Parts: sequence; structure tokens; C-alpha cells
Amino acid sequence: FEFLDDFYECYRGRGTDQSHASKLWRSHLSNEIRIDTDQIKNNLTKLIQHLTENFGDVDTVCDASLKEIESSKKPDEHDHKAMHSYMKKLKSALQRLNNVPTHIKMPESKWSESILTPKFIQRVSKLLPPSDDARLTDLLRDKG
Repeated sequence: FEFLDDFYECYRGRGTDQSHASKLWRSHLSNEIRIDTDQIKNNLTKLIQHLTENFGDVDTVCDASLKEIESSKKPDEHDHKAMHSYMKKLKSALQRLNNVPTHIKMPESKWSESILTPKFIQRVSKLLPPSDDARLTDLLRDKG
């Protein structure tokens, strides 16, 4: 989905959705995918929907968004400068995930059902400092 963000940013204000779809189809998709999408190559909405439905697996999207933060060492809770930087990265990753429904034209409620699984929440929980992890656990317990 970050690719789509970059694509939109690059072509924002230049051309129509039809020309954007054509450019995406011609220049950024493999031959195999082009064959599959030939009938919708000029419809940006349908093209993006096809790509996200077939290649935008929820686990893959979560992995891509959380991988960077998971690979970095969690700083000591008392190192406020390092913790601030770390939490900014985590917030950014979670915001990217929060923006996914707008790219794939999926209702937010359906996206929430897909992503707010125990597996995902456990991954996020492991990234939090102990005090925030405890607050998250309490919040989830209160919400059921």
C-alpha cells in the first residue's frame, strides 16, 4: 500500500484517473498481472481493488508496516529521547495501517474486523513499553 501512496503522490494533479490507471498498468505491473487485469486497465478504482484483493493480504500488510519497528531494539523506558523516537516510529506504522481502508475502498469496520485480531494485538503489545502494554491490556479487558 505504500507503493500506492508513492504512486498517488507522484501523479497527483497530473492527468485523470483513467491515465493514472493506464500508467500503473503499463509501467508498474508484471506481465502476468497485466494479463489478469487487461479488462480493467483503464479503471483506477477497479484496478486498485483487484490488486489489493489479490495481493493485499492483511498479514502481509501488517508485516510490512510493523517489520521496521519490530527489527529495532526497544529502548529503555527511562531513556526518554530514545523512547520518544521509538514511539513516533510505532505511531507512524499504526497510522499507515489506519489509512489502508482509504486506499482499498474497504469500509473501516470490515478492515477493523480483519486487522484487530488477537495475533495482531499481541504483536503491537510486544512493541509497547511495559507500562503502556499494561494500559492496553486493561483497555482491551474493559472493552471486552
